[in-house]
Amino acid sequence: MKYILRNITITIIAIVISAQLLYSQQNILYFMNGIQQSHELNPAYQYDCQVFVGIPGINNINFNVTNTGFTYNEILRPGTGLQKDSLIIDWDNVKGKLGKNNYIVPDFNINILSFGFRVKKNYFTFGLSNKTRAYFSYPKDLVTLIEGNGSHIGASNPLKMNGMGVHAINYTELAFGMSRQIDSRLTVGGKMKILLGTFAVTKQKTDFELYTGEARDNYKLTLKTDIEVNAAGPITVKRNANGKVDNVEIDEDDLKDNLFSTKNKGLAFDLGATYQLTDKIKLYASVIDLGYINWKKDTYNFYQKGEFVFEGIDVDLLDDDSNNDVGEQMKDSIENYFEFDDNKGNFKTWLSTNIYIGGTYELTKGINLGLLSKTYFYNRKLHQGVILSANFAPVKWFNGSISYSMINRSYSNIGLGMGVRLGSLQFYMLSDYITSMKVKTAKAVGIQFGFNMYFGCKKRVKQFRSTTPECYF
Repeated sequence: MKYILRNITITIIAIVISAQLLYSQQNILYFMNGIQQSHELNPAYQYDCQVFVGIPGINNINFNVTNTGFTYNEILRPGTGLQKDSLIIDWDNVKGKLGKNNYIVPDFNINILSFGFRVKKNYFTFGLSNKTRAYFSYPKDLVTLIEGNGSHIGASNPLKMNGMGVHAINYTELAFGMSRQIDSRLTVGGKMKILLGTFAVTKQKTDFELYTGEARDNYKLTLKTDIEVNAAGPITVKRNANGKVDNVEIDEDDLKDNLFSTKNKGLAFDLGATYQLTDKIKLYASVIDLGYINWKKDTYNFYQKGEFVFEGIDVDLLDDDSNNDVGEQMKDSIENYFEFDDNKGNFKTWLSTNIYIGGTYELTKGINLGLLSKTYFYNRKLHQGVILSANFAPVKWFNGSISYSMINRSYSNIGLGMGVRLGSLQFYMLSDYITSMKVKTAKAVGIQFGFNMYFGCKKRVKQFRSTTPECYF
């Protein structure tokens, strides 16, 4: 098992390389429905063009990684006194910034094919993409352990580190969407997504408890562990002479070959609606990625549960030349304790569902203000964000947006977005995190850009004016 963590890391990197692009759409995109990718956040969106085509490979290029814990400046600071010329780690400050559970969240995507077309009051969309969803979770108590275990003495006062681990899945998605204009006020839409699982590694349980004995017990340490990790994909498990897991190898070539495999299938849905409440107020709501993948083929369940006791080292042995390998023996004992067993078993992974509720208010023709609430889930926990935006279209060939978001325990996120149309070709670029250019203070970094083609565009006459830019040429 000593190589499993290394191989999991290599696997995640391999998936990132194979996917290359970030999936997580920028939130600023939600009210920019002059850009066709906004239908991935609300499937009710319709375009005033008869047909759109995302240029394969360059229609949706993204990058976005979030750390909900701390920034560079919060963990490192200039020293004082004898350390004035050095950077020191400020653990007290870090503890104040961390929540009970903290996350590093990358999401990746490559859009293979995307297009849509209008039929009377209906708009149909199709998308084919490969996606990677991942997060690494770590508890605040991990920092407590770095400072030592002096505050956790006694059997009734253990140091608990539960929920730490990696969740990563890679899958191909075929999305079929339809929206319909019910009347001049209400438009509804939905998508059905067929999911083909390629690879998964997900923790089911990662419980660690460290007990420090009393002085009368020489402060002996007792570590109790209960770990269960599920994995699926082109994985080869190697075992030692005792039948325990010794190594896990991933065939990166098979990962690419399995992009369209039907061995592990799933299903997901998007639902959305827009409602023109008044001439100036428009309301929006959507639920994205409500679904799961059933992993039934090439599946593995790795598990380990036990108790490891460390009573200390006899200092007399350290002076004995014949016992210079005490440290190596200790290392071997720990490695032997962390030997894993494995078996076959099906499992299910749920997608990270996002719920959006918001609205826009039209200040004047071509300019509106937006308020958006985002509720999202990962690690089976609910998280909340709020996004404010100003959206504008001063001329028919340009639309833009500026946003401020309070999300991922970060409150200094300024975003910018724009779309430029030249004939039938559109180029767009946007980011929720312009402030991330200051790397030392950033909790998230991301950018999204691409090219689309529109055909059969014209301005449509509506009873109520749209609060988002029209798509016409």
